[in-house]
Amino acid sequence: MSIAENRSLASAPFDRGWIRRQRRLGLPAVIPDAGYVGEHDETGLRSVLERAAALGPDVIVPLFLHVRWLHPDNLPCRVEAVTETGGPIASALERQDDPLGTKYAVYGLVALLPAPVPVVLLIARFPSRQNRVPRTGNLGPVLEVGDVTCFDLELWCAGMN
Repeated sequence: MSIAENRSLASAPFDRGWIRRQRRLGLPAVIPDAGYVGEHDETGLRSVLERAAALGPDVIVPLFLHVRWLHPDNLPCRVEAVTETGGPIASALERQDDPLGTKYAVYGLVALLPAPVPVVLLIARFPSRQNRVPRTGNLGPVLEVGDVTCFDLELWCAGMN
């Protein structure tokens, strides 16, 4: 299963009703329903960042990214775009197995650490039906490095297959 198959694309408009509901609930941060940013979709990346930043200072920008955005060829564009908008981001990386299972992904994450914005990394693995993880345990931070907190969403995603 690919994130891209089940999500709208980065260019899709945010659901204003969803944003209003979060604010009515008094949540400490609003997270818009941003679409998927494909491997070479620089326009989509910048669009999500700019539109989310325009919603106000209480917004955390969700970036549902193809893992190649951490590749050294793509990383400067991502770091520049994130730095220009200046707001906190929550990045989710797509990869069938371990999203940080390549050297470039780990390198890209480490290179993102000095960015002058708060970063939350959401790690989503999509286990095969044969390797489902039981829906037990706590969903919580699994790694904290500097200002980056990594969350493992495997338990949550396992229940979606």
